[in-house]
Amino acid sequence: MHGTVGRVPAETFWLSTSDGLRLDAVLDRADEPLATVVVLHPHPRYGGDRHNHVVQAVRQELVTAGCAVITFDFRGVGRSEGAHGTHGEERHDARAALEAARLQYPGVPLVLCGYSFGALVAAGAEARDLAGRILVAPPLSETTTAPPPGTGPVLVVTPELDQFCPPGRAEPIVRAWPDAEFVVLDRADHFMANEAPAAAGLAAGFVRRVAGR
Repeated sequence: MHGTVGRVPAETFWLSTSDGLRLDAVLDRADEPLATVVVLHPHPRYGGDRHNHVVQAVRQELVTAGCAVITFDFRGVGRSEGAHGTHGEERHDARAALEAARLQYPGVPLVLCGYSFGALVAAGAEARDLAGRILVAPPLSETTTAPPPGTGPVLVVTPELDQFCPPGRAEPIVRAWPDAEFVVLDRADHFMANEAPAAAGLAAGFVRRVAGR
């Protein structure tokens, strides 16, 4: 099956996880991509899937910037096999997507991005050779561990009016992380009804910086 985002062909395919599941995924290809970016969606229990408007805004902005992008449905969502869990199980899913990205575009800078629940998965995923991570509206708590060291810089985008983790709670947590940039998205709440393009622009700018362009 094929679709389009702008002029870039999008291909559906199956990801294979290390624990034997198949996940429904989409790859937006690019010739000589600036970077390859895996984008993770919000919580399945609250309707989150790869079609979420924030995920799609980030995806389209990255495609326009010249990136190859992989989006997919976590286990138990849509056509993806299995049942959703709490962070740990979904980290298998993120690793499968990152491995697919490396196979498709070896040697290209690789970035992991997530929104809301997907940001928590992105923060905790064990991943080698990342150029960076982007965490959009992560519902951080004092127990949230820092991303593994040595896996590139981190951009944290926190909405000014976030109902779950406002800037006053998020900033002290992020300040303790090495190589992390903290940005407040003005006038936005956690769901970003009208501010998703602004978050997408911040994500694309970060990818350009870590890719050296």
